[in-house]
Amino acid sequence: MMFSKKSAAFEGIPNRLYLKKEALVRSGKPIIDLISANVHQHGITYPKTILRRAMRDAVEAAAIYKPDPEGQYVARAAISQYYKAEGISLPPEQIILTPGASISYQYLFQLFTNPGDEILCPAPSYPLFESIAALSDIKIRYYPLVATHRWEMRLDDFESRINSKTRAIVVISPHNPTGSVATSAEMERLCEIARDFSLPIISDEVFSAFLFKTNKLPRPNPAIAPLVVLINGLSKMLALPGVKIGWIGLMGDAHWVKKSVKILQKIS
Repeated sequence: MMFSKKSAAFEGIPNRLYLKKEALVRSGKPIIDLISANVHQHGITYPKTILRRAMRDAVEAAAIYKPDPEGQYVARAAISQYYKAEGISLPPEQIILTPGASISYQYLFQLFTNPGDEILCPAPSYPLFESIAALSDIKIRYYPLVATHRWEMRLDDFESRINSKTRAIVVISPHNPTGSVATSAEMERLCEIARDFSLPIISDEVFSAFLFKTNKLPRPNPAIAPLVVLINGLSKMLALPGVKIGWIGLMGDAHWVKKSVKILQKIS
């Protein structure tokens, strides 16, 4: 047999909604695409003059090969400063650079799970999780977001979805594809649940630059949750879809942070 059993998960079964969309486009009927996350398609672009200067300087700085499994320190320091401006203490030593958010998830699934384990993710969602779960031989267990209540998390029955195979909780805020932003109260309750069950929280905030009703993004509290893992990157934040630079930021219990960084160094 030439291919692995795992490869069957990637042969691709078209999504019914995308099939419908493609049929409408072919028919010439006008549609309004409410699910495209490509900011360039909506006219948001990074200033070209600044980008050219940054790329020119980067080429010169990269002339000497200096491998670092965590990513170049100067970049991690800049990310640390970004969070400092947000009122968050995240030292460069607790940041791992990655080739985008998708790879960040793959690293973290390898960090936290064994084959057959489960990760809790919000629904609705997108195919990314299923694909990365297949690569990691794990399962995605979904918790619903309530459409009639601004797509909020149903935390009243959240604990019933946790079992002996649960290894982490994923929260996406701002959420893709609904656009909802978790409140401080929701984040605090989620952190309490994570603490009670000794679970890490993976907080995907790649759309953190797109806030409309608040100036500050509510984030998981590492003083409550045992381990908070932030995922972000330049692709959405700076409207640079071709620049696949992401990062993992680790906060919480010092022991778990130190161990996570050590293992992620090897994984990366």
